[in-house]
Amino acid sequence: MNDDIHDQREHQEQVANEASDAVRDLARAVNTGTVTAPAAYAVLGNQKLMLHHLEEVNDRLIHGLRSSLTDDRITVVDRHFITGTERDPETQISHATQLLETARNALAHAAHAVATAQEVLNSQGFTAAVTN
Repeated sequence: MNDDIHDQREHQEQVANEASDAVRDLARAVNTGTVTAPAAYAVLGNQKLMLHHLEEVNDRLIHGLRSSLTDDRITVVDRHFITGTERDPETQISHATQLLETARNALAHAAHAVATAQEVLNSQGFTAAVTN
């Protein structure tokens, strides 16, 4: 495998792992029992951006997978992970890209729902309870 392809793969995996860790940390951060509307508004704004970026990731994965079939630097092979039976890489990539297109559409729908939820909360605030 060419060094540049290997380096790209390592970098892509590293960035994906870091993004996953960041989203996990966000899920933990909002697991406080109470989330004020202003805090939710800010989180929703970032969640909306994350969903749009994930749509972009899916688009690029679709393009990249298709391009891998014609990239002269590599030969794509596909074997069933349990039986080791050879499979047609083009068929498998076609199936994967169809599924990624479905996921991309779901992400677009989710981003719209998150944006609408954020809009609904745009004027809500809170006052702290007075304690003596």
